[in-house]
Amino acid sequence: MVEMQEFCQSAPKISSKPEPKVLYGSVFSEDGLWYRCKVLAYGQNNTKEAHVRYIDYGNEEVTDATQMVQLTGELATVQPQACKLHLHGLKPTCTAISNAEEHKRAVNFLMGVADNKFINVRLYKPLVHGDQSVPCELHCEGQDLNRLMRDHGFAAPITPVASPGRGPDQSPKQSSSQNGFSSSSNQQQAPRQQRQMQQQNRQEDGTAGKQGTTSNNRQQGANRAPTSRNEQGGNRASTSRNEQGANSAPPSNKQLENATREIKKKDRQLSALKTENEGLQSLLSSAVQVKFTKVQKSFEKVRTLRKEMPLDVTVDGVIETAIKLLQNTETSISKKVLDAQEVMAANDRLEECQENLRKCTDKELLPDLMVARNEARQETFQAITSFLSKTKSLPLVDRQEKVKIALECLEAEYFDLLAADKDASASKEDSSQIADACIQEYTQWKTDKCSYLSSIRTTTDNTLTLWTSLLAKLLLSFGLDRDEDVEPVESTDELIETLMVAIDTELYMSQKSYTPVVKLDPSLLQTKQQKETIKTGVLTKTVCCLTKELRRELASIETLTELYNHHEQLGKELEPWMNSKPDVSEMQTVQKDIKGLRSRLRHKLADKHDMDEAPELCDEKNKESLNDELGQIRSGLQEAYATEDKLLVGLAGLTKRHFPELALLHPTFRIKDYLETNGLLKHGRDLQQFDLQPLPSTKSSIVKSGQFNGQNIVIKSYNISSEDMRTVLLHNAIAYSKLDIDRLLHIQLIIPTSELSDQLHFQLPQLPLNLVRTVKETNPTALHLQTIFKDIVTGLKALHGLDVIHGALHPENILVTEDMHAVLADYDFSKTPTERAQQGYKTDNGLHFTAPEINCGLEAHVASDMFAFGVSLLFAHYPDTAFTMQPDGTPDLTAITIQPELGDIIKQLASYSQGKRPNSDCVISCDYMMLDIKRQEEEEQKRKEEEQRIKDEEEQKKREEEEQRKREEEQRIKDEEEQKKREEEEQRKREEEQRIKDEEEQKKREEEEQRKREEQKQREEQERKEAEQTVKIEEQEVSVKEEKNTEDDDDGPPALETEEGAEEEEVDINQNMEAEIKKEKEEDSEQTPSVNDDETVSQGVESSL
Repeated sequence: MVEMQEFCQSAPKISSKPEPKVLYGSVFSEDGLWYRCKVLAYGQNNTKEAHVRYIDYGNEEVTDATQMVQLTGELATVQPQACKLHLHGLKPTCTAISNAEEHKRAVNFLMGVADNKFINVRLYKPLVHGDQSVPCELHCEGQDLNRLMRDHGFAAPITPVASPGRGPDQSPKQSSSQNGFSSSSNQQQAPRQQRQMQQQNRQEDGTAGKQGTTSNNRQQGANRAPTSRNEQGGNRASTSRNEQGANSAPPSNKQLENATREIKKKDRQLSALKTENEGLQSLLSSAVQVKFTKVQKSFEKVRTLRKEMPLDVTVDGVIETAIKLLQNTETSISKKVLDAQEVMAANDRLEECQENLRKCTDKELLPDLMVARNEARQETFQAITSFLSKTKSLPLVDRQEKVKIALECLEAEYFDLLAADKDASASKEDSSQIADACIQEYTQWKTDKCSYLSSIRTTTDNTLTLWTSLLAKLLLSFGLDRDEDVEPVESTDELIETLMVAIDTELYMSQKSYTPVVKLDPSLLQTKQQKETIKTGVLTKTVCCLTKELRRELASIETLTELYNHHEQLGKELEPWMNSKPDVSEMQTVQKDIKGLRSRLRHKLADKHDMDEAPELCDEKNKESLNDELGQIRSGLQEAYATEDKLLVGLAGLTKRHFPELALLHPTFRIKDYLETNGLLKHGRDLQQFDLQPLPSTKSSIVKSGQFNGQNIVIKSYNISSEDMRTVLLHNAIAYSKLDIDRLLHIQLIIPTSELSDQLHFQLPQLPLNLVRTVKETNPTALHLQTIFKDIVTGLKALHGLDVIHGALHPENILVTEDMHAVLADYDFSKTPTERAQQGYKTDNGLHFTAPEINCGLEAHVASDMFAFGVSLLFAHYPDTAFTMQPDGTPDLTAITIQPELGDIIKQLASYSQGKRPNSDCVISCDYMMLDIKRQEEEEQKRKEEEQRIKDEEEQKKREEEEQRKREEEQRIKDEEEQKKREEEEQRKREEEQRIKDEEEQKKREEEEQRKREEQKQREEQERKEAEQTVKIEEQEVSVKEEKNTEDDDDGPPALETEEGAEEEEVDINQNMEAEIKKEKEEDSEQTPSVNDDETVSQGVESSL
C-alpha cells in the first residue's frame, strides 16, 4: 500500500485515452488514496471521465481520467485481490442500466443486511481472477442471503433454455406450472435468457466462422426431426435411416468435436434446470413464510410511523413552538420598544436646552437658560426612572433565549426551504398581518392533512381488523377440542394483498421517499405530488415568515437592552447633578498656587541671571542653594500644572456633557480652548518650568530634553512665521492627536509663546532608544525585530487608513521601548509629507530611505512609506553589512544571503515600481510576519537545551565515573590502610602480648630473685638473731653465773640449791625460746615476712626473752 501511494504520487498523469486492458492508478473519492483500477468506459457525454473498477476491491465509480497514472512493474503484474462472485442459481431482476433506482435499492438492501458482518461463503467453483464470476451461496448470522435476495424480489431463479429433443412436458413453462407458481415472469424473461445462454455457449464453445455455425444448426435440426417422428411412432424408419447414414459415411473429426460440444451444452442446461428446480422447491416450501414476513415487516413500519408522526393537531413541533412564542403578547418585546419613545423625547428636550447654553455668549441670559435646562433634566431623570423600572420587569433574558432556540431549530430543520426561498426571507416587509395570515394558513393545512391521513389510517385499521378476524378463525380451526364446525377460510391471498395495499398506501402518502412494495393506484402518485406541492408552499411561506418575525423579535430585544443600558448609564450621570452643581473651588485654588509659584520662579531666575553676570560676587554655596530652590519651585509648579490638567479634564467633561455654561462662567479655566484643541494647547505656560538640556542623540537646537513631574520629556520647538502657518500647524497637531493610534508617539501638550508669531513648543514623551541604537547596542533577537516591525506596520496601517502619509520613516524616527515595542516618531507638523520625504536619511552602511519616485520629483505616496519600511527592515537585520544603492535608487541585495521569507518581502517593498510594493495589509499577512519566530526560537532554544542537557549528562556521567573511580581508589587505599593498620595492630598486639609476657616472666624472675634474696636475707637475719640470741643467752648465763656466784659467796651452803634451781630455770627458758623460734619459722614458711615483720619477730623474741 505504501509503495502504491509513493509511486502514484510521483508518477506522471496520463495524457491519452486510457486502454481497457491496462492497469491504472486512481484516487478513490471517499478516502483520497490511490488504488489499482481498470477502465470500463471512457468519454461518456463528451467528457474526460472514466468509469473504472477497483480490481482489488470490486467497487466502481466515475473519476477524472486526466488524474490517473499508468502502473508499471510489480504493481501492474500482481493478480487482483478481489474475485467476482454471483449468487448461485439466481440472476438480478434489474441492472444499473435498465433500472438504476431498483438496482440501488437491491445494493442498499444487501449492504444493510451484511455490511460490517461476518459472511460464510460456499463456492461452487474454484476462485478465478478476471471478469469471469464464480457461483456461491452467502450465509450471514444464520440467514441465507441468496434466499433473502430472491424473496424480496431483487433476484430470480435462472430459467435454462429448453434442450433440443426434450419433450413438451419438460419445457420451462410446464415445469413452472407443476410447481404451482405463476410463470408469466419466467416466460417473459425466457427469450432474453435463452439468447444470453446461446451467446455464452457460443463463446465457451469457441465456434467461429459461418461454416461451423451452419454445421451446428444443421446438427440441431437433425436431432429435432427424429424426436418428432419418435413421438408419432416413426422410430423404426428413423433408426434405419440413421443406421444407414452411419454405415455409409463415418463421422469426421469436426463432427465429433461439434457433437462433444453439444453434449457439454446439454449437460450445462441440465445442471441449470436442476438448480432452477431446487430454487423453485425452496420458494414453494417458504411461500407462506414469505407472505407473512412481508405483512409483519410492513406492519412494523406502520407502527413506527404512527409512533413518530401522531395525528394530533395539539402536538407541538418546531413550527408550533415558534407560533406560540410569537402569539404570546404578554412577553412579546416588539411592542415594548415603543415605550422608550417617551424617555427619548425627554432626552431630546434636555439636549436642546444644553445646546442653547453652548451657543450663549451673554452671561445675563445664562440664568434663564440654566433654569430651563434644570427642569428638562428633572423631567428626563423621571422618564428614565420610569422606563428602567418597566423594562427591568420584562423577562428579556429568558425571552431572548427562547427566541434564539426557536430560531435555531427552525433554521436547522427547514434549512433547505430557507435556502430555496432567499428572496422571500430577505424581504424587509415585517407586517404582523402577513404573519397572522401565514399562521392561519398553516393551521388550516395541518388540520386538512391530519384529516386526510386519518381517513387513510382508518382504511388500514379496518383491513387490519379483517386480517385479525381471519387469524382468529385460523386459530379456532386448529383447536382439537372444539365442538362446533368452523367455516373454511377463503380468499386469504386477496386479503393479504388488500392489507399490503392499505399499508403501502399509508406509508406512501405519509412518507416522502417511501417506495411501495406492491403496485398501487396510479392516481395516488398524482395526489401525493399535489399534496407535496401544497405542503412545500405552505411550509416555505410559514417558515420564512416565522423566521423573519423571530429575527425581528431578537432585534427588538437587543434594541431594548441597548436602550436600557444607555439610559441606566445616563441616569447615573444625571443623578449627582439633580440638586447640585460642580465645585470649582479646587481649580481656583490650584490656579492661585500656580500664579504664586510662577512669580517665585521668575524672581529666582532673575537672581540666577544676576549671579551668572557677576560670578565673582557669589560663592558656590549660594549657587547650589539657589539651584536647589529653583528645582523645588519647578517641581511644585509642574505638580500644580498636573493637578490643573487633571481637574480640567473633569470640568471639560462636565461642560461637554452636563454644564455648558462653565466655559462662559469661568473664562480663566480656558475650557473652550481645551475642548477645541483636544486638550493640547496650554495658554499661560512657558519653558521656564523646565530645566532643559540639549538632546544627546540629535544635533538640532530646536529639540531639547528635560523632565515634567518626574517623567523624561522632549521639547520640540517650531518657528512660526505667520498666523496661517500657526493655524495649519495647530490643525495638523490636533488632527494627529485624535488619531488614537498606539504605535504613534503622542503629543502631551503644546505651549504657545506670548507672541503670536514666535514659536510653538511641543511636549513629547522621551524614549531611551531608537532603532539604530537598538540593533547596535542591545543585539535584539529575531523575535524582537519581528515584534518591532509588526508594531511599525500596524502604525502605518492606521495612518494610511486615515489617508495620512508619514513621509519621514527611517531608523532614527523609530523609537523602541524597554520591552522591545516600536513607536513612530518625528512627525513634522510644519511640513507636507513630500517635504518630509525629501529631507532624506542615510545610514552608516550606505542605505538610503527616500523612495525613487520622491527623487524623481513626484509627490509622496503610501508606497513611499512602504519603501522606507522595507529598507528599515533590511537595515535592522543587516546593520553592519555595507550596501550600495543602484542607479534607480533601490538597494543592491546581491551581496547578502537572506532568509527566504524575509527576502521576499524586502524585495517587494524595495522595488522601484510603486505598484509592486505591497500595502500595509499585505505586509501584515506576509510570510515573514506570519512566521512563528517565537516557536522557532523556542525550538532552537529547546534544541540547544537538549544538546546542553545531553552534554551535561555526559559530563555528569564522566564526573560520576571519575568520582566512582576516585571513590574506588580511595576505598582501595583506605582498605589497604585499614589492612595495614589491622596488621600493625595485630603486630602491636602480639608484641604487646610478648612484652607483657616477657615482663611477666621478668617480673616472675625478679620476684623469684627477690624472694630468694629475701629468703637469704631472712636466713641471714635469722642466723644473726640466733647468734645475737645465743650471745644474749650466753651473756645471761654468764650474768646468772656471776650473780649466783655472788650469792654463793654471800650465802654459803644454800648455794647448791640455788644453782640447781637456776639450772632448772635456764633449761625452761631455753625450751621456751626454742619453741618460739620454731613457731616463727613455721609462719615464715607460709608468708614472706617483710622487714617490719622481721623487726616485730625480733621484738617479740626480745620481749619473750
